[in-house]
Amino acid sequence: MNVNRIPQTRIRGQLASVARLTLAAGLICSAGLASMTAATPLGAEERRQVLNVSGTGSVALPVSYAKITLSVSAVDRSAAAAQANTAKRADQLVTMLQKERVGKLQTESISLRIQSRQPKNGARITEYRSMNRLSFRVPVARAGELLDKSVAAGADLIRSVELRPDDEAAKEARKQAMAAAAVDARDKADVVLSALGLRAKQIVQIDVNYQANNPVPVRQLARVQESLTPVLGGEANITATVRMTVGY
Repeated sequence: MNVNRIPQTRIRGQLASVARLTLAAGLICSAGLASMTAATPLGAEERRQVLNVSGTGSVALPVSYAKITLSVSAVDRSAAAAQANTAKRADQLVTMLQKERVGKLQTESISLRIQSRQPKNGARITEYRSMNRLSFRVPVARAGELLDKSVAAGADLIRSVELRPDDEAAKEARKQAMAAAAVDARDKADVVLSALGLRAKQIVQIDVNYQANNPVPVRQLARVQESLTPVLGGEANITATVRMTVGY
């Protein structure tokens, strides 16, 4: 057949048909690929279903000692004089506390800083403030007595009085609180999954935290003397939280 004698309109029609067939084939192939992709199973990581729960546990135990933090300070226009004054009074305080056989007596910090003030209608005055901070432990029953004696011996600021349980008892209470929190978290997970007709397969992640709350005063100690600073005893709560991620 002589190609040159075929009308151009017929050639263009045949080319258009081929193009339509090619396009249709491409669309069919694309649709097939899309269908295959949608039918491909998800990976294990993509299919993982998890439940996040948290549980708490708390153990109450009586406080047994008070950690008292005090400071002695002095202000003077001379840095050396301020430090000397503070050191003298701090030495008197330490001597008294050692005689009283307090526990874990230690220096928390020693500081010296410049401060300035300007009286009305007067020139600015530059001074030095020296400060020594001490801490010690005593049975709760003696806390009020030792506070008064410390002030008499030179302490000019009671920074804190922390009522705490026995260290070994607190350590054991932390274990009990964490165990109770873990059981609480697992029980919550079981209840939720069971209600939905599901079951736990594995524990994916666990986070544990605990804290000791300040005791709530419940009674006042008998006064040894009229000037005794009242210190209240009570209970300390050791609380633990367990956050758990459970796969199902």
